Amino acid sequence: MNPLAVIAGDPGGGNALAPVIEQLRAQHWPHRLFAYAESARLWAERGWLVEPAEAITLSNSVGVLCATSVNPHQHELSWIAAAKEVGLPSLALLDFWSNYQPRFLRGGQRHWPDCIAVPDQLACDEMVAAGFDASMLQITGQPALDVIAQGAGRLSTAARTALRAECGLQPDESLLLFVSQPLRQMARQLGHPPAIDEQAVLRDVEAALVTLARPIALRIKPHPREDLADFTGAGQMWTNTRIAPSALAHDLLSCADMVVGIHSMLLLEACYLGCRVLSYQPGGLASDPLPSNRSGLSHRCDDAVRLPQALVDTLTGPRPQAPSLDGLSAQRVLDVLTVLLA
Repeated sequence: MNPLAVIAGDPGGGNALAPVIEQLRAQHWPHRLFAYAESARLWAERGWLVEPAEAITLSNSVGVLCATSVNPHQHELSWIAAAKEVGLPSLALLDFWSNYQPRFLRGGQRHWPDCIAVPDQLACDEMVAAGFDASMLQITGQPALDVIAQGAGRLSTAARTALRAECGLQPDESLLLFVSQPLRQMARQLGHPPAIDEQAVLRDVEAALVTLARPIALRIKPHPREDLADFTGAGQMWTNTRIAPSALAHDLLSCADMVVGIHSMLLLEACYLGCRVLSYQPGGLASDPLPSNRSGLSHRCDDAVRLPQALVDTLTGPRPQAPSLDGLSAQRVLDVLTVLLA
């Protein structure tokens, strides 16, 4: 069997494809990995051989499996276009419930693959409403969530206590983990002003903690795209603020008493770990990208004035019942791929 070309750029797409690649390796599917941006680093850190995605190499390939990205390059679209030119099938994996059209648009030109694997019925319905052909959409689940079904983030009491100590917590303090998200950078890349400024969001959270004056430690989990220098001003209002230790993301989520962010994938993962989650979206976006806000697994606050009370309500409220996951999303992506390649 000729090798499958697997491509990713943005970290969300690279992380979503990683469990699929693990299944390809376990099932001895011939494949070659091509990556750029954060995905190149993420995959190389796993010890995988990664080739640059900028150079399209489809000779002897059986087809294309790619992630989707919203960045200035979007090399995935070049691979989709090249596959169409030589008559090879292509499958794209959607990793999140937003930017449906921009993921497949570059320079005003649309590049649709033969099939798109989507996480659930909600994403499917929203993509159809956005103009996608329903026949090209296949619901597989989000493979990045498979690791939660397989036990990621399940900490023993001793491990949780040790990680909280590493975060610098005192026994009487609650841990609030802020999950950052590079929305300003993404907006610049798309050529429009950011709807939400993540640094302003962090300042609002600090100001709310000053208002509450409770024993709460604020720890920041930067996004892979962000530089630590972006957070040099953190802690000027709420002094018990610092960068979280470089532990596994799911472990940090599990040891926190509450998780706050905007609308990132990591917030959704926190919901599936049974965390108390608050999505703070100042200004009230007309379209909420975080599906857990719509299902009730997380809470949303749109106003800085109401933020202190929203923090208290979420922190003191019960932990949500985590939805069940079967851990088979990656396999379902391969099942779709098998049919596509037949």
